[in-house]
Amino acid sequence: MLTNRKKLKNRNKKIKVAVLSVIFILLSSALLFYWIWANILSKVSYISPLASGVFATNSAMHEKKINELKNALKKENVEFVSINNSGGVYKINLKNNAEVIISQSKDLNEQISSLQFILHRLTMESRDFKKLDLQYDKPVIVF
Repeated sequence: MLTNRKKLKNRNKKIKVAVLSVIFILLSSALLFYWIWANILSKVSYISPLASGVFATNSAMHEKKINELKNALKKENVEFVSINNSGGVYKINLKNNAEVIISQSKDLNEQISSLQFILHRLTMESRDFKKLDLQYDKPVIVF
């Protein structure tokens, strides 16, 4: 018959072996997972559901519209510094530090005609504005 000390020693040895076995299994699983990820999963090539030319086409289309807008502004003698495309609108910075917002969904020529009319009217009244928004049915002017 074993004494209590021997039983305690045997139990401690069994616990140590069990803990070391669990640690060994966890480490080997982690290494196996890392090896699978590094050698197999990282080399998988994914196929994009988007067509490759969609963004290039949209970009070219917006450049064409911006060039049309520039030509129309020059034709109407509207002096501008820059034109930006953001969120469905064109933001035009004029030489007098004013900003004009034009909708991409509405007719550009109609909006530019309205812009030219408003600029002419405000010039006659000697009024400067900070922002002119033409994307709505009625223009919004911020002085």
